[in-house]
Amino acid sequence: MKKKKAVVATLRRALSYEPVELIFGTSGLRGLVRDMTSLETWVNTRGFLSWLLETGDIAAGGTVYVAGDLRPSTESIMVEEGSRGELLQAVCRAIADSGLIAVSLGRVPTPALIAWSMARKAPAIMVTGSHIPADRNGIKFSRPSGEVLKEDEAPILEAVTRIREQEYARPAGESIFDERGMIRDEHRAQVPAELDEGAREYAARYTTAFPPGALTGRKIVAWLHSAVGGNLLAGILRELGAEVVAAGRSDRFIAVDTEAVDDAMVRELQALVDAHGGASVDAVVSTDGDSDRPLVAAVDHGKVRLVPGDLLGLIASTYLGARHVAVPINASDAVEKGLADRGVTVTRTRIGSPYVVAAMKEVGWESNGGLLTAVPVAVPGGGTLAPLPTRDAVLPILAALCAGASGLPALLDGLPRRFGRSGIVREFPVPVSKEIMGWLAPGDPSVREARFAPAAIEIQTVDGAGRSVGAADPLREGIDMARTRIERYFGAEKGFPAIAWINWLDGVRIGFSNNDVAHVRPSGNAPEMRVYAVADTPERAEEIARAAVTEDGTLRRMARDAMERVAIAGYKQSPRAVPLHGAVQHYEWGGYDFIPGLMGVENTARAPFAELWLGTHPKAPATADLDGTRIPLDRLVAADPWLTLGPEVALNFAGRLPYLMKVLDVRIMASLQAHPSKAQAEDGFARENDAGIPLTDPQRNYKDENHKPEAHVVLTDFWMLHGFRPLEEISEVLSAETELRAMMPAFDEKLSAAGKDPEARSGLLRDLYARLMTMAQGEVDALVEPLVARLEAEEARGDLKRDGHGFWALRAARTFPLPDGHRDRGIASMYLLNLLHLKPGQGSYQPPGTLHSYLEGVDVEVMANSDNVLRGGLTPKHVDVPELLATLSFHDGRPPILEGRAASETGREYETPAAEFALERIEIQPGNPYSTGRGHSADSIILVEGAAAVVAGGRTLALARGSAVMLPAALPYSIAARSPRALLFKAGVPSSQGEGS
Repeated sequence: MKKKKAVVATLRRALSYEPVELIFGTSGLRGLVRDMTSLETWVNTRGFLSWLLETGDIAAGGTVYVAGDLRPSTESIMVEEGSRGELLQAVCRAIADSGLIAVSLGRVPTPALIAWSMARKAPAIMVTGSHIPADRNGIKFSRPSGEVLKEDEAPILEAVTRIREQEYARPAGESIFDERGMIRDEHRAQVPAELDEGAREYAARYTTAFPPGALTGRKIVAWLHSAVGGNLLAGILRELGAEVVAAGRSDRFIAVDTEAVDDAMVRELQALVDAHGGASVDAVVSTDGDSDRPLVAAVDHGKVRLVPGDLLGLIASTYLGARHVAVPINASDAVEKGLADRGVTVTRTRIGSPYVVAAMKEVGWESNGGLLTAVPVAVPGGGTLAPLPTRDAVLPILAALCAGASGLPALLDGLPRRFGRSGIVREFPVPVSKEIMGWLAPGDPSVREARFAPAAIEIQTVDGAGRSVGAADPLREGIDMARTRIERYFGAEKGFPAIAWINWLDGVRIGFSNNDVAHVRPSGNAPEMRVYAVADTPERAEEIARAAVTEDGTLRRMARDAMERVAIAGYKQSPRAVPLHGAVQHYEWGGYDFIPGLMGVENTARAPFAELWLGTHPKAPATADLDGTRIPLDRLVAADPWLTLGPEVALNFAGRLPYLMKVLDVRIMASLQAHPSKAQAEDGFARENDAGIPLTDPQRNYKDENHKPEAHVVLTDFWMLHGFRPLEEISEVLSAETELRAMMPAFDEKLSAAGKDPEARSGLLRDLYARLMTMAQGEVDALVEPLVARLEAEEARGDLKRDGHGFWALRAARTFPLPDGHRDRGIASMYLLNLLHLKPGQGSYQPPGTLHSYLEGVDVEVMANSDNVLRGGLTPKHVDVPELLATLSFHDGRPPILEGRAASETGREYETPAAEFALERIEIQPGNPYSTGRGHSADSIILVEGAAAVVAGGRTLALARGSAVMLPAALPYSIAARSPRALLFKAGVPSSQGEGS
């Protein structure tokens, strides 16, 4: 008998977490500290070094220089981030495991590390998250010739993948990493002793190149915060003769983004100035975390004036006499304007230092102000600086201070009057950013820029070629569509004029006819979305940027729309049961408990919860939940009506869900009301639109152009008024209720004359009701006041019962008092209507033109998708008597009570003549599910008692009490009970309209 070979657990199988791979951003690898395990850091470092060994950039046994910034995870463990960190130790371990030697320069700026390593033709690795918050960090690789370029990233990542696969396949017991991806204690590497010559050499680079005493007589505040090069910068400034106040050192890491300086940071700078001399201070300077991005603020009569990074680069390059500059696309157009008369060539690049390095011939800079040099640069009146093709903060700071010999404020005043502002939204999911950029793209990736003219569109392609795009050009549709989509966020209603041009080099940069510029772009190394604004005034630039980043601003609206598109695409690809969240209407007549209990929400404020809407009516559409993304149901239906409604229903009802499902809790009676026919609704809606009556005007009758037949099934004992009573009963009422005889004193004679003639009877009923509704208020009061007095006396004797009209008439009198002691005529009209007492499971149908009122109880209701109501009293709202009289159906009789027809073992259908809806009550128990095939349109279901589960499209969706769900057309589904009894209601489209017809 053969022994089974033991299965050896690999490291990958042993890991207790799901690894997150680091990715390259605009400059280096970045990630969350909790994801940057020792294993992931080691794998990426080994991959980079493996690539260097393959390319011959380093030989076995060679030296790799390392350094780090001051954020805690660089060299310490952060318990609050899952006990991750010690990234520098993992880097050093990877260097040793690659057969190389790590030499540490300690905590120095990134440009200091790269300057040192380039001078020694050696690679370097900087552990830094630059300007991002402390819960993130990063790794920046540098070749002996300078920082890694974009073209290097693919082969580096290939090498990283090989190393990762090798280490993942290693038996877990043989790996230096534990199940958490951290280096085991016995394998930890120590960071070598610091070589402090690196910092000194970097400082000497500037103190020897700039003229001695260049900053004599200048008072400068150096804001240290947690910048790794803060003290080094202060020392350089002192060495050049400045009076330096080093202030604001922080024990905790502060994320300073010099490209997105907000009001809080400006206040911080102002506080430093106020605390250290006010108007005697010339400037405040600082850097970001790894000190490769500068921050400069001029001080003008004691007030700070920020020098934006792109303008700081303009000042520095001009001071250094550059003839060719490379800047990213997001830099202000003040660069071209400021250099135009000097004959300087400006090349625009994508955003990120690797792109600037690749395009740079002399000098380049980024919008954060970091300056790069490709050639030796002569300092006016001083020496020459060796090339440093990586972001540097010290050079632009010194150049600006020296260029502004008469003061930085005067220097700023001499620049082109263009003002920039940027903003950022953090925690912006990367997939959402990608969806936005793809959706706003012109379709053809060869199009880099489009400029719009009346006759044609002028485009520039990625190869630099330009041409006109006419109406018949294949590129035209994609460009026009991109412009239309962009106008959705940057259109006239948002305060923007016509779009003049769009550039897609990196993100989406939009120029407008008034010279405003708005640029939207995802961060290359973090889940963030940025906006860059340029305008002729600082106020306008601020307005554009602020409007983009507010809680309901442009960027978040873009995100919501993108998430909707992604979610809808998934729904289309895989139709499924969609959870619904209803919209609550807090009408005053609503109850306090039933609907909140159904929704599982507290109602400690005792707000009225009158109706829960589950439909697509524009007044209050329900929201659909697609895997966590909530979308208004009307937008989901509109995205693919044929899928959700089915072809026939989509065609018959113009692509709209034809019904509206509701849950109602009537605490104090709702108004007497009726709903118009389809023809009346269309005419009334058009008439009120033509009259210019806003949809929100309380005097408006018609909110839409649809009729509103409705049916309901009650969940509790339910009282309602429904339609006109038989005329013979009304005659008896007018005789018995003596106070009401004044409505029509000769009613008996007129009824006798009408006989059985339907038209005569209808005319009599109309005359009676019209007389009451048009009666002078004094007559109404004279009629109703004694009636109320008598009812109060009957109540005191205990003679009023809920099944009698008097009970409800007295309640109406108390609920709806009119000003100045007047009485509502609706109290009298109640006696003309049928009083129904429905038991749970019973229902009724209200066709158009039927006067009715819900008095008390809870029900589930379905109606045509409309909110058109003509009121007849018992309400403080608008009552339009002529329109009501034109709407009502004046037919007497008793309404049928709907008991439901057994459609299956578990379902009862409540049949009505309505084409828009069908209502079904579903009661299930374990082992006896409800199921349906493909012959249905969109079904909406709500669970009102118990627990259940819907199975559809290969998915199971659990339903608790109050859960609602929509099933798209032709999707078979079943519902199983998960409690001893479950009660549900289903609204759908009658089979004559549905997919089974």
